[in-house]
Amino acid sequence: MLVHDAGLAVAADRRRDVIMHRAFLSLILAHAIFSPALAAVDSSARVRDCRDERVRADPRSGYDSLVFPDADVFTPPIADQKEPRLSLGYDGVRFFDQALPSGGAQDTIHTGVVSAGGILGVWALRHVEQCRGIQVSLMGGVFSQFNLDAPSRDLINSDFVVGGQATVRQDRLSARVRVYHQSSHLGDEFVLRHPSIVREDFGFQALDALVSLDAAWWRVYAGGGYRFYRHRTIEPWVVQGGLELRGRESDRTRVIPVVGVDITTLQARDWGATTSIAAGLEWTSAASTRRMRAVMVFLNGFTPFGQFSNQQEQRSLGLQFQIEF
Repeated sequence: MLVHDAGLAVAADRRRDVIMHRAFLSLILAHAIFSPALAAVDSSARVRDCRDERVRADPRSGYDSLVFPDADVFTPPIADQKEPRLSLGYDGVRFFDQALPSGGAQDTIHTGVVSAGGILGVWALRHVEQCRGIQVSLMGGVFSQFNLDAPSRDLINSDFVVGGQATVRQDRLSARVRVYHQSSHLGDEFVLRHPSIVREDFGFQALDALVSLDAAWWRVYAGGGYRFYRHRTIEPWVVQGGLELRGRESDRTRVIPVVGVDITTLQARDWGATTSIAAGLEWTSAASTRRMRAVMVFLNGFTPFGQFSNQQEQRSLGLQFQIEF
């Protein structure tokens, strides 16, 4: 009876995950279909990209209430490997101790890292001229890793993240609060090829927050989070901080150098730190809020993905192409 009840609970969790994932993808599709039409009807509601702008304009201007606003008022950390965005990367990874993501057979593998996700703005109250305001958004993404050394390029793991966030900006000071769900699933071929690896129902809900201070060419941020309703007993607290350097844009220069350093430490890892560094070029368009980057990414610490994230240490170096909307 206990085994039967446990099976029903796991099945219910998986059905819930599938429903949440499908709901998020449906919202993304609806946004892609309807937001161009909304922009055409009310083009005056389009606002500047305030994610890291520093402007000083007429303080007498007022605020606009916007539906499906462009971009956001908070800049996502460049070097955070679990930030929802579109990205494609190639990494050389060296594992320490257990080498679990390779099935324990190899200490070094080459991986393909793919993420598909982003931020869908739902409503915002923004200043017409200045970079001030608040925004409520949906967020989500899928983060997958592939073993390129395996004969069939095995999918190692996929993390599914979906939730909501509220952001606020007052000129150089901005903040973000998120509530989200994550569930992680090992790839079928990976499990079949490595039967010694035990599949876990690894997942949790989380509440986290970051506060950021922007200057003309640098940015610092810090915050933390708490994981609750975890599938298994793990310590809940997370601390995160980082530093970014960014070149100055001009009317003629839309390609700028960027560098980001992100440091995350978890209570579940006995506060062992994971450092991620991304450095390269970012380019934008005056007609769009999209940002594209080509960066080299270095990570030293614990793997950020899946059920291995609380026990597997690694060092990796690779290339990554990122797109943010």
